[in-house]
Amino acid sequence: MKVNEKREKKLMRGSLCVRKALPHDLPLMAVMVQQIEGMRDIITEKHVWHLSDKAIKNVYMFYIMFTCWGCLYFGSAKDPFYDSEEYRGDGGDGTGYWVYETQEDIEEKARAELWREELIEEIEQKVGGLRELEEAVTKMPATDFQGSFGRSLLSLRRDQVDSTTVVAGSSSHHNHHEPSNMEVELDSFQRQVAEKFIDLNASSNDLLSLEWIGKLLDSFLCCQEEFRAIVFNHRSQISKSPMDRLISDYFERSIKALDVCNAIRDGIEQIRQWEKLADIVISALDSHRPIGEGQLRRAKKALIDLAIGMLDEKDHPSGTNLAHRNRSFGRVKESHHRSIGHFRSLSWSVSRSWSASKQLQALANNLATPRPNDVVASNGLAVPVYTMTSVMLFVMWVLVAAIPCQDRGLQVNFFVPRHFQWAAPVMSLHDKIVEESKRRDRKNCCGLLKEIDMIEKTSRLMNELIDSIHFPLNDQKEIEVKQRVDELVQVREALKNGLDPFERKVREVFHRIVRSRTESLDSL
Repeated sequence: MKVNEKREKKLMRGSLCVRKALPHDLPLMAVMVQQIEGMRDIITEKHVWHLSDKAIKNVYMFYIMFTCWGCLYFGSAKDPFYDSEEYRGDGGDGTGYWVYETQEDIEEKARAELWREELIEEIEQKVGGLRELEEAVTKMPATDFQGSFGRSLLSLRRDQVDSTTVVAGSSSHHNHHEPSNMEVELDSFQRQVAEKFIDLNASSNDLLSLEWIGKLLDSFLCCQEEFRAIVFNHRSQISKSPMDRLISDYFERSIKALDVCNAIRDGIEQIRQWEKLADIVISALDSHRPIGEGQLRRAKKALIDLAIGMLDEKDHPSGTNLAHRNRSFGRVKESHHRSIGHFRSLSWSVSRSWSASKQLQALANNLATPRPNDVVASNGLAVPVYTMTSVMLFVMWVLVAAIPCQDRGLQVNFFVPRHFQWAAPVMSLHDKIVEESKRRDRKNCCGLLKEIDMIEKTSRLMNELIDSIHFPLNDQKEIEVKQRVDELVQVREALKNGLDPFERKVREVFHRIVRSRTESLDSL
């Protein structure tokens, strides 16, 4: 009996039983039952459901409909953060990027302020020795030599002023009124400004070229230095009314000019990106190698990028969506709101909301000729303040007109009365630039700079030529391509040789304005 029982247990261990616990149309897999001595039975079951194609389709349809319903339901519900009154009240736009953009704007302003403070501190250290020398001069006895020595420190036209004074003194017995040193100095300043702009009018054939704008900046620097000398020589009268109000207004406007200089540096960086694209075209169509289809495709792509980058974003908001430089967080987002026209330096100098047009309007706001009583009360010093303010406004207006800027515009009410010596040449240049901006082929351009016009025309002709090329390339087409490449090389060389000196002059204008403001405020 015991032997038979053991045999039955062994048979049950390896037995395979098939059972149907569900309806007939849902068969189950086999269930293997294995009994282990001394342990409870372990039963493993696997079920296979056989679904038809229609049933599978219904399952997927239900899943899709449920997902769509969830998106619509939760999308219509109010978000506790993005739809809150606090978030919307702070200017939130409903996206998570707004928080980062606000932080970036704060960082930009902080960097700009820190940079300005460091620059002012550096300038103060450099002019420290000059101040000590000036203090020593003021402690000297009041002699004619002291006035000449003080002017020798800061005036660029010392010899002219001294010679004019000598001539006036020698002929005093022929005149009823002998002009004072101040009158001679102020008249000399007016003549200098007039001479500078007359020279710029004489070279108007190169109007708005890098070389011409460089001459304009040199003229501004000379006028700025002469004006700084006038302020220093008559600083005792600057602190009195109404000069304290006029000079304070001038320095407030000069701060706005600093922002324009920063924006111009960004525009120069943008032009450098166009120069790199022109280099790609020149490299692809090198005259020392045969031209193939791959080279033409590469040149074509670079020309398209160049054409898109040179579009004016104000008139073509949807056509300039190519690329942008990453900001401080290093994130690439919202590329549809950037363009190749916004290549900037690694430290952004102006915020996204900054507008060149509005900045010029702020510079020109309430700028009027000095009133007669102010001229009399200031002994004529109100006139050079107005002159320097007008010259600064004109120079900044020319820079914005020529160089690509953020939200650039030329709609500034600029007018100088004809009784000023420098009014006629300045207004003549102003009218010429306005006429240039109204030309049909310059209306939608991103800048009136002559080199920009040249590279735009050359790249457009090159693009049209490439579109007309069919392979195999004949000799005539190959010669035309080489000619266009040579023209593009000339334009590229003009930009390469002119941008660096131009940028240095813009930087020098910035530093000179800061230094003049710092020294003048310290001397008051």
